[in-house]
Amino acid sequence: MRAVAVLAWVVAAVGACAPRTAATQVTQILLFVDTDAPLPGAPAGAPLALFDRVRIDLLPPGEDTPTCSGCTNEFALTTDELSSLDASVGLAPPAGVSGYRARVRLFVTAFASVSGEPDPDSTIDTTVSLPATLPQTATAITVMLATDDVGTVVGTPDAPVAPTPGAPSSSAVGTWPGAAVVPCVGAGRPGEVCIPGGAFWLGTTVAELPHSVTSLALLPRLVTLSPYWLDDREVTVAAYRTFSTTRPDPWSGGTTGDSWNDWCTFTVKPGSMEDSPLDCIRWTDARAYCMETGADLPTEAQLEYASGGLQDQRFVWGEEDPVCGDAIYGEGGAGYWAFDGAVCLSARPTKVPVAVGATGHGRDVLALAGGGVVYDLAGNLEEWARDLWNAPDEPCWASPGVYTDPSCQTVSPSEGPLQVIRGAGWLDSGDLLLATSRSGEGPLDSIDGDSEEPNLGFRCARADSP
Repeated sequence: MRAVAVLAWVVAAVGACAPRTAATQVTQILLFVDTDAPLPGAPAGAPLALFDRVRIDLLPPGEDTPTCSGCTNEFALTTDELSSLDASVGLAPPAGVSGYRARVRLFVTAFASVSGEPDPDSTIDTTVSLPATLPQTATAITVMLATDDVGTVVGTPDAPVAPTPGAPSSSAVGTWPGAAVVPCVGAGRPGEVCIPGGAFWLGTTVAELPHSVTSLALLPRLVTLSPYWLDDREVTVAAYRTFSTTRPDPWSGGTTGDSWNDWCTFTVKPGSMEDSPLDCIRWTDARAYCMETGADLPTEAQLEYASGGLQDQRFVWGEEDPVCGDAIYGEGGAGYWAFDGAVCLSARPTKVPVAVGATGHGRDVLALAGGGVVYDLAGNLEEWARDLWNAPDEPCWASPGVYTDPSCQTVSPSEGPLQVIRGAGWLDSGDLLLATSRSGEGPLDSIDGDSEEPNLGFRCARADSP
């Protein structure tokens, strides 16, 4: 789409707006849009698109908002349009009149309000002054929308910034360094998969989430991550016993599932649970294990990036809502959990969580383009993250802008020292399979504090290094 052909205004002397006509096409301002952000339509292997739409408001002199419905227009923005230098609009204020301004916003359609208003925290928002037009003259200007300005306001109606004179000779689209796909340079260890560095939107809007998790999710924050190594599966009983001197609550030895500990997997000596993911473990013990192995618990940003398929997807497999068989969830309804989450109840009450290699993982698999597969990022077990819990409006996440390798280490003012839990477990509903789902629990609590539970385990992550 060549935007200049369809998005333009005539501004009459009284400030009214009307569609441009052939007679007014010469006396005008050609406003070109450019950005360094990656956009849709880039070649395969390019960074993930971070924005997809632009809105331009024409502000008459003395006005802070558009004064007519035709003074606001927007269109989808793609890599091809910017690369072809076609992303422009024609503005035709009365010749010789100064004081007009243009507010230009680059945003994410999915994060806009129900009414379509861009979400300010995830929008690049720039207001520029417009030069007075000369009769029978087309004046070109360029508005650069820099990714680093996301969530801030550059220029205001009262103090607009100056645009760049002239049309762009080339576009900066996709050149923002924070979005670059960065492969691992070090060597992986057995059981690790390289998650390449890149940028993505952590969190989501409340409108996108089921009611059951709206109070927990983070609001959209632009995050850039360094490459890291992630365990391809949740830590197993055998692996934990090999490296760790601490002991989680063990399996009771019961097979009926009527006791809480019937659902724990750890055994002091090797037995039938060796390949089962470890559960019933505290955050402190889980982190100690990872650090003993030269790694750490993954941050919640690292877990969400992987759980969204590295593509900001709702689920690791894509956008489609889950059904039984897509992942291991909804397996309550038996024994001790007779009244919990039986939507996908199977005949294996003491066989959950499920070992990798067994049936039942469905689409809960992340296959990396560079090789390697990660299992159970959505279901099987909820997983401990490294971060302290903060609500969306609390210190760790309250500010817009770009977050680089974030890890929250600030105690929540409202909830105290809770640790973040990510994803869903075999006992949970399908709502929690979302890549953005999160909750918080006390790191040292006993079973009464609900932080040592058969639905909760962990995996480790390790920073990439040469």
